[in-house]
Amino acid sequence: MKKRPGFTFIELMVVATIIGILIAVLIATFDPIKQIQKSQDGKRTSELNTLRKVLEDYYNDKNRFPAATDICYNAPSAPRTDLFGNTACSCNICGNNPLSPLISPYLPSLPCDPQSPQKEYLYDYDCSTASPGWYRIYAKLSLENNPAIIQVGCGGGCGPSPDFAYNFATFSNTEPETISCSDYIRLWQKNAISVNRLSAATSAIIITTYIISQIAPQNAALD
Repeated sequence: MKKRPGFTFIELMVVATIIGILIAVLIATFDPIKQIQKSQDGKRTSELNTLRKVLEDYYNDKNRFPAATDICYNAPSAPRTDLFGNTACSCNICGNNPLSPLISPYLPSLPCDPQSPQKEYLYDYDCSTASPGWYRIYAKLSLENNPAIIQVGCGGGCGPSPDFAYNFATFSNTEPETISCSDYIRLWQKNAISVNRLSAATSAIIITTYIISQIAPQNAALD
């Protein structure tokens, strides 16, 4: 009785190659990391939109927005003058933190960034008075091409100057602090070679090119 021939080494290599190609195609199609980031960003935008509605109810009841002790788990930053000339302080929101206050009956618990503590929601508010009249809540979305970033005006970055470390916000009675042309130049100078080594004309060309490279993706997203 003859033995049935098995697979040859070449046949096994062909099968392994085909399986590898199929796996690569599946990963490229579904991109699990991107799907996780998309889910996290959806949670962020949803939670901040919920907070916006909650804080409107809070304001209607108390005739003010929350101060740091009402909504943050940590102490506020030192007062600063924001880009609009207002006195602002900031602190972090995360309902999972044991030091987080409650904001009942408006919410059973405050939201928390899905990547906390690596990322945290930033509460930026009017600290010129004991009764804050405006606020901003910032988040950092993982996917830079999220249309929500453009919709809230954070395409070039937003948040407290000079870092503008966030790209999504909800707010009331004010607008997000966003990066300006002068800040593009400052950031370029920080990350590029010294402008002092270049001629004035060359520096102007490079700076203009840098600004266009940052603004173009925003315009493309709007189109």
